[in-house]
Amino acid sequence: MPQENEDRVLESLKLDHESFKHLTTVSTGSILILAAFLEKLLKAPELKWLIPLTFFALIVAAYTSVVQMFQISHAGVLAVHGTGDRRRRKFPLVALLSCGCFFLGMLSLSIFVTWNFYRSA
Repeated sequence: MPQENEDRVLESLKLDHESFKHLTTVSTGSILILAAFLEKLLKAPELKWLIPLTFFALIVAAYTSVVQMFQISHAGVLAVHGTGDRRRRKFPLVALLSCGCFFLGMLSLSIFVTWNFYRSA
């Protein structure tokens, strides 16, 4: 693999890794926000079915993001040795699950918070 292509692949992998690191941070932070809303702000929340959906979706997003970061880390080693292409094809499923669960969790959290703040105001 020419040096320029290798540098591009490694830089791409670094950016992917950073993206999933941030996704993990935001997912776990959102779980804490949900806990704070439930404990301190809301006395009798409505749409309670969104609580386990949000929690589950964000837990799955955080877990799959960590899995994705490990896969990216190993792909960097494989890319340097010229065997990264075969391994890279496995990423989309975990990445899509992570991003999809994050989107679902944030959407359900937003609906839950907006609905309950609107109803309590």
